[in-house]
Amino acid sequence: MSSNIRLKKICVSCGQLFIAKTAVTKCCSDACAKALYKKRLRDQKLEAAQSANKDEITSVVVNATTNIDDKKEEKELIDITGLAAVTGLSERTLFRLIKDPLFPKFKIGKRLLFKKEKVMIYLTHKYSNL
Repeated sequence: MSSNIRLKKICVSCGQLFIAKTAVTKCCSDACAKALYKKRLRDQKLEAAQSANKDEITSVVVNATTNIDDKKEEKELIDITGLAAVTGLSERTLFRLIKDPLFPKFKIGKRLLFKKEKVMIYLTHKYSNL
């Protein structure tokens, strides 16, 4: 038994107007439905990765705060990974910022260390819109 329903709808994937034969149809064609499915899977993977990344950052920040209470030296100097976790910037972005001669950094041997307070002051002074 076929249905006589004809609804004008807009395709979720490509945005074109089409006539749907059922009330639940979202896409105008099989190609659009496949594209929407792939987009939905990609969004689910990104959401899972972002939630895992948030959990990882939270654990790094919690570990950093517990270590701050233990030793004063670890509180003052942090490496690029710790600085990325504290500032919320990626390591690549921080390496681009380090090229600026005014960026507060310490090179001890092959290690690159930062004072968290000075970096935060530098970032707020350089990028503040106040």
